[in-house]
Amino acid sequence: ALPILMQNLSLALVAMAGEESCKDPAAMRAAAEVVAREAVDGKHAVHGPRHSDTLEGRRDLGTVLMACGKVEQAEEMWRQALGGMQQALGFQHPNTKGTLKLLRDSLATHDPEAAARLVAEHESGKVVGGIAETSAPTCWGAVVVVVLAVFVVPAER
Repeated sequence: ALPILMQNLSLALVAMAGEESCKDPAAMRAAAEVVAREAVDGKHAVHGPRHSDTLEGRRDLGTVLMACGKVEQAEEMWRQALGGMQQALGFQHPNTKGTLKLLRDSLATHDPEAAARLVAEHESGKVVGGIAETSAPTCWGAVVVVVLAVFVVPAER
């Protein structure tokens, strides 16, 4: 349950960073990235790299990375999530299609030909990405620091 809460927290932090009342959007986005990475690591440790929850965590980490301006890293996370979802959930599953749209829309801004190839490959049934084979991390310490820093500081409530 903790990785799911962390995943949702990372998306909430990104949303808060976009609000006019946020005093330090860059710090809020940086905190969101740390929390999103910890969420993916936690899901990986609990479920393994190809479980739908882990794949959704990768997709959401991509969203957080994009909000942080890290386009290449975001696209890589979306590509990994998409490849895993195509295999685990199928090509027509709503989560797979949503992840395809995120990656396609991002690619279209700087490489329309790559975006078109991505869609064509997906429609032909070709798995378009792959999951990096890594061992599951075991450290959760940064989460406590980030949560305390963001939600205990009165100025950011």
